[in-house]
Formats: sequence, structure tokens, C-alpha cells
Amino acid sequence: MQAGPVPNRRIWASDNVQTDCVLLQVLKGRLSVHQPTIMCDGFVYEEGEDLDEEELEANAANLPKTLQSLPGVHCQSSKYV
Repeated sequence: MQAGPVPNRRIWASDNVQTDCVLLQVLKGRLSVHQPTIMCDGFVYEEGEDLDEEELEANAANLPKTLQSLPGVHCQSSKYV
């Protein structure tokens, strides 16, 4: 007998959670945010048509990074997203 999906699953802000996972699965997938903006301790991720090439490159470079390794983000303890 297999268990069904776990309701109210939380994603740990730990070494194995990548930024693109949060964007695609949580913000865009579950919350249906079309052009998300993430701001935390000096880190900014934005989507939209008015971004210049430098901003697009910086965003693309940060997507495969884990949440704790993002510039300006300092998690002192385990946190949920």
C-alpha cells in the first residue's frame, strides 16, 4: 500500500534546495506567480520584460545555487520556505 501525497509539504532552506526549485515548484507551480520577485538581505531575483542583459545573466547564474549560497542570504538556523 502506497501513501498518498503529503499535504502541506515544506521545503527546507538547506544545502540541497536550489533557487530554481523554489521558483518553479513553489512560486510558479503552487502559488501561480507568473513573474516572481525574491528579495532577501541584499539578494534580488526578478523576472519581467524590462530587465537588462546584466540582470538576466545574474539571475541565470543564481538559479542553480542553493538558497544558503545566494549572495547576501545568511540562514543561521534551519528555516522553512
